[in-house]
Amino acid sequence: MKEAIFWKLMLLLLVSSSAWDLYLAFSEPEILQPAYPLTVSIFSLSLDLITVMVCLGLILKKYILNQSFWFCIILVQMANTIIVFYFEFTTGGYTVNEFLIYGNIGLFVATFFMSPLVRYYYLVKKIP
Repeated sequence: MKEAIFWKLMLLLLVSSSAWDLYLAFSEPEILQPAYPLTVSIFSLSLDLITVMVCLGLILKKYILNQSFWFCIILVQMANTIIVFYFEFTTGGYTVNEFLIYGNIGLFVATFFMSPLVRYYYLVKKIP
């Protein structure tokens, strides 16, 4: 019961953060736009949507595809996070201390938002 409530709250958080990202993408001035290319933004959005669908699958207990696919999705999500951090920090304007602080906070947040993918992977792995 507690796990279902956690995943429902996580779904709410994922949907609201994805909606906020979409809103900011269309409303922010050019100078405040992300430093990474549009292709990375589209790729991040598609991975966010996959994560939302996985969280919905955890709530409804619907498991699709095999463990290899979800393992690849987890690896792609980690690579995407590294690429976004790379583009963000290589644009300049950050000191080493800011890089370390923002990097650690960002890594924690990225790991938290990847938890539905990891949980889904382990549940799909248990299915014969």
